[in-house]
Amino acid sequence: MPGRLGIAGVVVSAVIALGGRGAAAAPSVDEQALRYYAAHGQTARVAAEALRLSRLDPSWHMPGDIADAKPVPEDEGPLWDLYRQGRLDEIAQAIAERQAAQPTWTPSAELVARMKTRRLRAALMDLAHQGRWAEVVRRAKEAGIDWAKDDAQALWTIAEAHAREHEAPEAFTVYRTILTTHDSRDERLATIEFAIPLIPMALTDRLVAMGRRDASGKSEFAAISTDITRARISAFLHDEPTDAPTEEDLAAFRAFARAATAPHEAGLVAWYAYKRHDDAQALEWFKIAIARGGDAMIAHGLAHTLRRLDRRREAEEVAYAWREPLTNNAILFIDLLETDLTREQPPVIEPARLARYAQVTLVSESGEGAQALAWYAYNTCQYETALRWFERATAWLPKEATVYGYALALQRLHRGTAFKDVVNRYDGLFPKVVALAFDDGIRKPRPTCETHRPEARDAIDWTGRTVADTRYMALVSRPIADAAVPVPSPSAIGAAQVPQRLRKRTTFPAAVDPENALRFTLDQGPRVTMPQVPSGAPLRARRVPGVGAMPYERAGLTLLPGYDGTLEASSPTAMERDAPVGTLWAIERARPAPHPVPLPQADRSADRPSEAKL
Repeated sequence: MPGRLGIAGVVVSAVIALGGRGAAAAPSVDEQALRYYAAHGQTARVAAEALRLSRLDPSWHMPGDIADAKPVPEDEGPLWDLYRQGRLDEIAQAIAERQAAQPTWTPSAELVARMKTRRLRAALMDLAHQGRWAEVVRRAKEAGIDWAKDDAQALWTIAEAHAREHEAPEAFTVYRTILTTHDSRDERLATIEFAIPLIPMALTDRLVAMGRRDASGKSEFAAISTDITRARISAFLHDEPTDAPTEEDLAAFRAFARAATAPHEAGLVAWYAYKRHDDAQALEWFKIAIARGGDAMIAHGLAHTLRRLDRRREAEEVAYAWREPLTNNAILFIDLLETDLTREQPPVIEPARLARYAQVTLVSESGEGAQALAWYAYNTCQYETALRWFERATAWLPKEATVYGYALALQRLHRGTAFKDVVNRYDGLFPKVVALAFDDGIRKPRPTCETHRPEARDAIDWTGRTVADTRYMALVSRPIADAAVPVPSPSAIGAAQVPQRLRKRTTFPAAVDPENALRFTLDQGPRVTMPQVPSGAPLRARRVPGVGAMPYERAGLTLLPGYDGTLEASSPTAMERDAPVGTLWAIERARPAPHPVPLPQADRSADRPSEAKL
């Protein structure tokens, strides 16, 4: 057997043959057979095995401690040959046969440990392939990670399992172990690439900070700076803590996005600019992304950017064109025109725009869109059409402003029975609707479209009675044109324009037996029966938590206790309270409005039906 000096000489020769790579690095291949041959002084096999490993992984290099490999028993040579080939079952069978023939013989501790490690690695890889991440975490915690400290692939798998089981700190620890103990450039870069999509960016930033720098101060991770910048932008858009990209990194990413052909990179730059309120740059990049085939979400960002820039008509066209691929665009389309439709003195809107707005409203069953059309019709004296749209708005979104408009339309059309029914139906819930039934002495102005007509120069009080008052004309600042654009009635829109939901008429709806078949009584034992007290429909409503006082409570009348025993009106009301922390409404209200809309005068706010909409 050659001495240690001979083995060292072989090592030096192999290192030179493999390209002069001398520093030790974490192996990405199995070196056990190599160490076995080195321990037994088999120089030819050492060189052959080193060449084989370098072909498997070009980044692999000869370990510097190979000359210190401990010798193993000579009779284990065939077993180590099988181990090198990965034939673990045959090794186990050979060991069993040897022990049956020689009960006192035992394999070396090195061979047993290596076989155990390889079996564990194979088991973890198989579990990961099946997506059984919890089992991977459990097995890894039982065995620790010392056995895998030289196996980057195994460590990546364990870290991914921790991340997928929502154990980001544990995953970060494993990734940090790789960067601390491994010198291979490819493995270190791959570690960051694996960490980016799996753990929070704040933890990934800490890994990036561990990067080594050359003499010029350049980080070893500069090669993947585009991926790191992309991840930081994404984290910023999702409100995750992260290191802000430098202007140099942003400029490089913009250049990369401009050269790319896919729309996603340009879209990412656009959303980043939009969130930073750089609207001009956001508009430019959204247009680039759309031109490259961007999806409906890119169009959604483009429409929002145009809205911020007060180019509402263009935003409306974009939202309408992309309304079907993304529901958010249909909602935005409804919202964009709603502001103009609900003005007390609405502008003249083209019939084609009104028609398509009505069509989208019916298709999406939008309560907001229906009440917007209803207020537009009401404020242009198209009361019958307003009533039809208020009916749908109340059915789809029965909020106070909508029901208030519904009651006003009934009142204007002198449909007293239906008006009383609506007021009583919402007693205890919508104070403003109930107030329409009470005369508080305040004269209510007619819609501006009526005051423009000479024969209608009067006012109207709470109860709908007209009172001549020519002085009211002095309050009118700008009348609506006589030829108001007709609002299409819901029934006027052809059925072909509104797709009907297909339904099996044989199964639903179907008549059912009114008797409850699941009501069972006790066969034995006492039963408590409640006395039957004849009573009609209740005349008083129950108190609703979160709702303010009803108008008639000033006269001493009150409501029945609420379902939770509430006796007093809520103050402040649920609408006046701050939104619960963490809700979307709370987040939305916390953001400053880019273009605040001036509120109406306080002393007239209760008299203007179109301003009841919130």
